[in-house]
Amino acid sequence: LLLGLFSANLFSFADVLLRMTYGATVATNGTTTLRILLLGQGAFTMMGLFGTVLSAVGKERTSVRLNAMALLLMVLLAGSAVRLPFAMYNLELVEVVAAAGSLALVLSLFVFSRALMGEVKEKRAGE
Repeated sequence: LLLGLFSANLFSFADVLLRMTYGATVATNGTTTLRILLLGQGAFTMMGLFGTVLSAVGKERTSVRLNAMALLLMVLLAGSAVRLPFAMYNLELVEVVAAAGSLALVLSLFVFSRALMGEVKEKRAGE
């Protein structure tokens, strides 16, 4: 809940924060990128929480495998985004890589949540 409130504040004031820190030029060009990265950062934080819970219930190997999968997905998506033809023409390259990285984190969060839900169902069935 607190993470959501913090991310929402940063998301809504991204242009103001960039303008205060780096100036008007960076704020104009970087607001969209910062907002995309904030979505990915929120997913990354939730992944950390879910990984901790998986480790706490004795599924450390599952947590490590899922983290390795998330890293591989991040490298593949962000690395291949650099080579996309539209990355050079329609969108800023930084925005494309930020979107690819955030997408990888959101997809990984989905996989983590599915694994956690499976553990919860398994624990309930065992009771």
